[in-house]
Amino acid sequence: MVAWPAISLLVLLPAFGAVFLLLVAGRREDVLKNARFVALWTALAALLLCLFIAFSMHSGGAQDEHGSWLSFMGFSWRMGADPLSLSLAVAVSIMTLVSIVVSWNMEPETGKGGLAAILLLQSALLGMLFARNTFFFAFFFLSSLIPPFAILAASPSLRDRRTGFRVFWIPLLASVPMLLLFSGYGEGIFGQLDMGGQPGTGWRVLALSLAFGARMPLWPLHVWFRDGVRRGDVSLVLLMPMVGFVSGLYGLSRFFPLLAPSFPFPLRGILGFWALVSMIVGAILSLGENEVRSRISHILMIVAGVAAFPFLAGFPMPEHSTFMLVAGVCAGWAGSLLAPSGGLIFGVFAASLMLVPGTPGFWGGLVMLRSISQASFFCLVPIFLAVFMGGISLMGIAGEERPLSLGKHARASFVINGVLALLALILLAFGLFPGLLMEFSNA
Repeated sequence: MVAWPAISLLVLLPAFGAVFLLLVAGRREDVLKNARFVALWTALAALLLCLFIAFSMHSGGAQDEHGSWLSFMGFSWRMGADPLSLSLAVAVSIMTLVSIVVSWNMEPETGKGGLAAILLLQSALLGMLFARNTFFFAFFFLSSLIPPFAILAASPSLRDRRTGFRVFWIPLLASVPMLLLFSGYGEGIFGQLDMGGQPGTGWRVLALSLAFGARMPLWPLHVWFRDGVRRGDVSLVLLMPMVGFVSGLYGLSRFFPLLAPSFPFPLRGILGFWALVSMIVGAILSLGENEVRSRISHILMIVAGVAAFPFLAGFPMPEHSTFMLVAGVCAGWAGSLLAPSGGLIFGVFAASLMLVPGTPGFWGGLVMLRSISQASFFCLVPIFLAVFMGGISLMGIAGEERPLSLGKHARASFVINGVLALLALILLAFGLFPGLLMEFSNA
C-alpha cells in the first residue's frame, strides 16, 4: 500500500506536463524538439508511476485517497485503485507513450499543441479510471472529449463544422441523460450507490447505455469515432480507441453490475439486439470501405459489439476479461494501423484485433463468449458471422500500402518499428500464457 498520494499525482502528472509543454518558448525548431522530449519524458514517468502503484498494491486490495478541500462545494476529491481501473490505466499509459513516439514527425503547426492534447487526454482518462465518485467520473469522462476535438481543430484542413459536431457533440449529447441520472445521487460515492434497488431502473439502464454505447462505439452513434479516425493525424487515430472503447467498456464494467439484480428483462433483449445489430453493420461497412482507416474503425465496431453485448444483455462478467480484451484490442489497433502491411508484426496485431487464438484479445473475448453461450447459444451465430466478416476485411488490408504515413525520416521509422516489434512480443507472450495477464489484472 502506497502511503503518499501516488494516484492523485499520477492523474495530475500528464496535465502538469502539458501545461509545462505549452510554456516552452523559443525558435520554432527548438520549441518542437523540446516539446517532444517533454511529452516523452512525462509519458514515461506516468507509465513508471502507474507500474509502481500496480506492484505496490496488496493482492486483491484497493487503494483510496480522500481530500476534503472541495467539501464546501458539496463533493470531495476521491481517487482510488482496484484491479480493473489500475490494469486499464497501465494500458492507457502504454498507448499514450506509443502515440508520442509515432507522433515524432507531426506537422510544425500542430506538433506542440497536439502533444499537449495527448497528455491532457491521458490525464482525463486516468482521472476517469481512478475516480471514486460519480461527480469526478462524469467530469473526467466528459473532459476526455476536449483533447481530440482540439487536435482536429488545430489542423487547417479539418476546420469544418460537421467534423467538429460529430467528434465532440454527438458523444457529449449522448451523455446528457447520464449526467441527469448522476445529479440525483449527489456526490455519488462508489460503494454506496444503490442504483438497482430503486424504482426506475429501466431509465437508469437506458441513460447509461446511451452514454457508454456512444463511446464504444455502437451503431448508429459511431459516426463521431469514424470521422475522428478518418480525419485525424497519427496521434489522434491511435488515441481514439482510448477515448471510445476504453472509456465505454470501463463505464459498462463499473456501473452495470450494480444494475444487474433488477435489470428489466424486456430491456435486456432490446439492448442486446442493439449490440448484435452494431456488430453486423460494422462488418458490412468494413467490407464496403476502400480506405484503410475507415475499414479498421468499422472493424472495431464488431469488437465493441462483442464486448458490450454481455453487459447490455444483463450477463455478469469477470473484471479480468475486460482488461484482457482492452489490452488485445488497443495493441491490435495500433499495430494494424502502423505496421507494414503483410509483415509479421502486422499479422500479430491484426490477429489480436480480431480475437484470434493466441492473443490477449482472444482470451478476453473467450470469457465473454462463454458467458453469452451459457445464457443464449443462438446469440453466438451473428457474433461469429460478424467476426468472420471482419477477418475477411482485415485480410484485404494485407495488399494495401502502409496505412499511415509516419514521415520520411528513417530513424523515426526504425524507432516505430522497434516499438511495435516489442509490443508484438509482449502481445504474443500474454496471448500464449494468459495466466500472466490474468494474474496482473487480478493483482
